[in-house]
Amino acid sequence: MKFFKVFLSSFFVISALLIANCGREESNFVARIGGRIITLQEFENDFAKGKKTEDIKKSSLQEKKEHLDKMINRELKIIDAYQHKLEEKKEIIDIVNRYERYIVGRRLIDLEVTQKVMPESEIKAFYKNANKQIKIRQILIKFDPNSPEQKSTALDRAKKMVERLKEGENFAKLASEVSDDISTAKNGGDKGYLKWGPTSHENPVYRAAFSMRKDEISDPIETKNGYYIIKIVHIKSYPAPPYELARDRIRNQIYSIRSNEFSNAYFEYLDNLKNKYKLNFKEKSLEIFIEQLLLPKDNYADSSQQDSKTIKKDTSSLDNFSDNDQKLVVANFQDGEITIEDIINELKSFSPHRRPRITNKSEAQDFINTRIVPRYLLEREAEVKNIKKDNTVIKQVVSFKENEMIKHIYKLQVTDKIEISDNDLRSYFEQHRVDYKHPEMREVQHIYVIDGKLAENIVRRARKGENFVRLFRLYNKKEEINQNNGILEISEGRAGIGKPAFSVNKGEITDPIPIGEGFYIVKVLNIKEQILKTFEEVRPIVSNKVRRLATEKREKEWLDELRNRINFIIFENNLKKSFRNYVGKDILTIE
Repeated sequence: MKFFKVFLSSFFVISALLIANCGREESNFVARIGGRIITLQEFENDFAKGKKTEDIKKSSLQEKKEHLDKMINRELKIIDAYQHKLEEKKEIIDIVNRYERYIVGRRLIDLEVTQKVMPESEIKAFYKNANKQIKIRQILIKFDPNSPEQKSTALDRAKKMVERLKEGENFAKLASEVSDDISTAKNGGDKGYLKWGPTSHENPVYRAAFSMRKDEISDPIETKNGYYIIKIVHIKSYPAPPYELARDRIRNQIYSIRSNEFSNAYFEYLDNLKNKYKLNFKEKSLEIFIEQLLLPKDNYADSSQQDSKTIKKDTSSLDNFSDNDQKLVVANFQDGEITIEDIINELKSFSPHRRPRITNKSEAQDFINTRIVPRYLLEREAEVKNIKKDNTVIKQVVSFKENEMIKHIYKLQVTDKIEISDNDLRSYFEQHRVDYKHPEMREVQHIYVIDGKLAENIVRRARKGENFVRLFRLYNKKEEINQNNGILEISEGRAGIGKPAFSVNKGEITDPIPIGEGFYIVKVLNIKEQILKTFEEVRPIVSNKVRRLATEKREKEWLDELRNRINFIIFENNLKKSFRNYVGKDILTIE
């Protein structure tokens, strides 16, 4: 009995802990769909796409529910795709494998090149400083960088200035008296506001200013042209989004400014990989490749086998290679090789008019080094470093795979189940005939003049009954409308004169219509009423409309079935908490 009581007590304690942990866990969920979840952070990120912070904070609970509904629908589709085992479909496996190779290579470069040139600490420093503006006053004591004596003297002067300032001397007054920076000295050393940018970390004055407090005075700051003494006058601070939201934007901006540095680091990394994996080109194979590539069409398929059986009709120089030729190794490295077939396949990946022209060994080697070698080496190094197991890679590959699965399950459950007959099209057309009409057209005659007063005069004379054709011949200044005395047929959508022409009745004259540097006067000669279109005229439009309606109906039926079959729950209280302290990407101040 005692054992049973202890067991029962332990059971309730463990149960309570599990329930408490579950509650804490679910405090961050906005929805659970089957075994999948949508976190509050995921919802906020998705809802915020393309929206300004101000608009997001004004969004209603109903708007949030409607967006969450779309996210739930996506999860339901993914679950259905897994239930149909689409992740095992060869077509999906192949395209995911191709994407994985791409993303693995990109991640390797990110880890081994980008993050070494631009460490996370630099991005975080940028994030910390980008939402501040620092107003400073400055004093500059110049020196000749080639004169150690001048430099030493300047430092002594600067130190004495700092002492005077810290004893209470007025910074603006002293700056105007002693600073060697003429442009700021006349304003008491006022430099204005400093804004942090992608290269600010290289400037010692910026580094000092953004680490100081208001009213603080710096020690002498050495630069290449002198010693600076600065005082922090004012600090403006702005709200900032979470680091996770701002990181990529900051990273991209730094990258754009320092692209040459990243490019050099990348090629240096590739050179190291070439040495590591002992890349070696085969001169003889390269010679055979060039020889065969440059053979004229209708020549022998293999220069080593010149008999009638090997003659074939070529459509392209890339078809000159026999199977034996294609197997030849043009370059090898540790545990790998590049064949002529690899080069041919790479060249065929270009459209014919964009295909690189290769006429000698040097150009062939450059092409291989640029287009093929990096892929081979990066794949090998990624395999050694097990980049496939990197969490970032795994998340991106899973996301890509599930997007592909959604496309396929949609086709399976919606597109493939829609059948539309000619009778369906005709039935829809008959029910909506009034929607398909030729627009009303108007036959008009128009005159173009440069002078506004002349245009008003022509309108007055025409409205009094003067012959419009005669007026046209006397005053029209646009040669391209001389044919047919300026008569043409227009719809209401005709740019410039359409709406004015449709605002008057048959036989009436419009007011002068200003367009460009001149004026048009338009007379309506005749009105052609709207005419119903025939079925054959609108068949493509009707077909698209009927298919879209059928698709929407079938997708709704499918989602209703999924919602009835797959359990899901919405945590509305958590949804209400969304965006309480939200600051979006548009708030981040980056200059």
